[in-house]
Amino acid sequence: MVIVGYILQMRLATLHQDQSAIQTCLHQAHTRSSQWSLPRLAQTIQAYVQQSSPLSALADTEQAAFQPYLNFTNLLRGDDLMLVRQQIFMGQAEQAKEYLSQQLAFFRIYPIRFARVQILFALALYQLKQHEQAFEALQQALETLMPTQAVRVILDEDPLIWDILSGLSQHLSRQKQKHTVVLLEYIQQLQKLNQAESSAEALIGSSGLEALSKREVQILEKLSRGCTDAEISESIFLSINTVKWHLRKIYNKLQVRSRMEAVNEAKKQGLIE
Repeated sequence: MVIVGYILQMRLATLHQDQSAIQTCLHQAHTRSSQWSLPRLAQTIQAYVQQSSPLSALADTEQAAFQPYLNFTNLLRGDDLMLVRQQIFMGQAEQAKEYLSQQLAFFRIYPIRFARVQILFALALYQLKQHEQAFEALQQALETLMPTQAVRVILDEDPLIWDILSGLSQHLSRQKQKHTVVLLEYIQQLQKLNQAESSAEALIGSSGLEALSKREVQILEKLSRGCTDAEISESIFLSINTVKWHLRKIYNKLQVRSRMEAVNEAKKQGLIE
């Protein structure tokens, strides 16, 4: 009965060609599949979308993100939000904003997921020149993140986030309210961490090679221990596709073609032990 209910929901969305509703149904199906240990739910809904000819393009786009079906860890990491991120930076921020607003209501009880979505919501608003609303969204995200100490959610975000953080800091300073002091200190802490990472990257780049990021060095260290892509993904909370993307960048920067060559070259350059 649960699967039938989701199929009916998807049929209504496809009849109206409402991509936002389709994406919401897909996300809910994958989430419930994980929570209820019901993989057939996600697989059935995914198959229905792929068989719906009016939405074949969407199905092709979503297939990369949803096959195999996402577990709850994937959702917490934001693996399913790649399409929305692309919309934000490719002139479709309004569509992204509409979809993200629905996600905010659905995942409010999960702090990390809620913060990730709220940050993307802030980025979409900022791209739409709705700066005050962007500051408000980012403030909510930071207030959610502070107790979790999950600073990488911010540090690994698009560089535009630092422009919004700077604007939010100025906005809060003008308010001169006591409850904003802790938030301002948290923003300063994040900015210092970002500056420290930038300095480390510059130091790494002084060897004459194109600078490796701290994240890339971290992945190299995992490679030197024999970790697989999946193991690296789980240990540093990145999707496997993102890990592979970092590996391609590492190979290009070190001018190598394989994992073993990358590890050997990194050790030769003193990047890892």
